Amino acid sequence: MAEWKSRVGQLALLLAATIFSGCPVSVVTAPQLNASPAATDFGTTQTTRDLALENTGGGTLEWTAQEVTRADVDSPWVAADIPWLTLSINAGSITTDLDHITLTASRSGLSSGLYTNTGVQISGNGGTVTVPVSLTVEAQLQVTPKTLALS
Repeated sequence: MAEWKSRVGQLALLLAATIFSGCPVSVVTAPQLNASPAATDFGTTQTTRDLALENTGGGTLEWTAQEVTRADVDSPWVAADIPWLTLSINAGSITTDLDHITLTASRSGLSSGLYTNTGVQISGNGGTVTVPVSLTVEAQLQVTPKTLALS
């Protein structure tokens, strides 16, 4: 028992000497993924949106991105090809800088309506973040025939 107390006392003295001597104590933290904004909406007219990725931890964050969908808000996200959405890049690494993914939407060939339950999922050694993405396509008025002869 006396040996144990002696060891604890030695450790306490070593810790106190380190703190009082001004020696810095460094703590190594793991990478931590952060994506901003937390959700994005293309609205009725926008075709590009920026998604910023940041390592809020330490070390190097290695990440990959993919398009995902879900049946409804209570369902899990599942990897899928979203025909109207394109990602500018789908992988990278971050230490202290930001990475940016440009999201591009194409309304060509889409029926009018609100497109939800789609997103971009970023995964890596700093965690996983899913950013919901939505898009609105307005109805287009079409008149047929284009000309009408009145008699």
